[in-house]
Formats: sequence, structure tokens, C-alpha cells
Amino acid sequence: MKLIACVAFLGLVAGAHAQGSIHYQRPNDAARTDLPGAPLTQAQQDAAWKAYAAAAGKFCPRQRLTLQSPEQMNLQVQSFSRIISPPQDKRYRQFASEACDLGKPAAACANTAMLAAANEGKFLDRFTVFECETGLKCTAQGKCAVPR
Repeated sequence: MKLIACVAFLGLVAGAHAQGSIHYQRPNDAARTDLPGAPLTQAQQDAAWKAYAAAAGKFCPRQRLTLQSPEQMNLQVQSFSRIISPPQDKRYRQFASEACDLGKPAAACANTAMLAAANEGKFLDRFTVFECETGLKCTAQGKCAVPR
């Protein structure tokens, strides 16, 4: 008898879930953005890009790094992610996996995640200098190369 009741209950739950009437939301955490791994807010993203533009202008203004395409910058992000500390890498990966669900293309999202983690973790200057040292120079939007 207990087995039949259990099966009936599971069928009811499955039917309700399929119709969208069961929602799993923790009310205390739903609106919080200060939790570890919480999605980036637009303000955090904007602050990270603004700080990056300022750092690039400070450390290597002639290279015009802010003109990189997302794909070009992502190559730098991937290289840099191999040399940061484990806690820094963890935060970057949290932002990349959880904050990238905002509809951005993958490269742009990973770039934003790195800049936000670097800005938050106080290693944005280090990332920018890393980029400067590659020698990459941009002449127009998306037109960047390392001079030979």
C-alpha cells in the first residue's frame, strides 16, 4: 500500500513539474548578489571594463588594447588564467560558469568574468601588464597583431 501511495505521489509531482507549477527557489538567496559565485551584476561588469580601459590606458596606451575583438582578448585571458593563483582562478571560473548565463557570446563572457574577478581580486593591473607585455598592438576595432 505504501508503494502505491509513493508511486502515485511521484506521478503527481512529475505531472505538476511538467506543467511548470512546481518552482524550486530559495527565497532567502533568490535576490542576493553577494553570495560566492553569484551572477555578475551589470554594475560589476561595467566597473570591470571601465577599470580595464583605465589600466590599459595607463600601462600601454599606444597599444590600444581596448580595440581587441572578444576572440583576441580571450586568447590573452586563457593564457593568463594559467598563471594566476588557485583562489583567483576559482573566482574567475565561478564568474565564467555562473555569470556567463546572461546571453553573451562565450569569449565576451569569459573576458568579462576575468576582468571582474581581476578587478574584485585586485589583480587587474597584473592582467593588463601581462597583455601589454605580449606586444599586441591594435590599429582599429578588431585589427590587432604582434609587430614583428
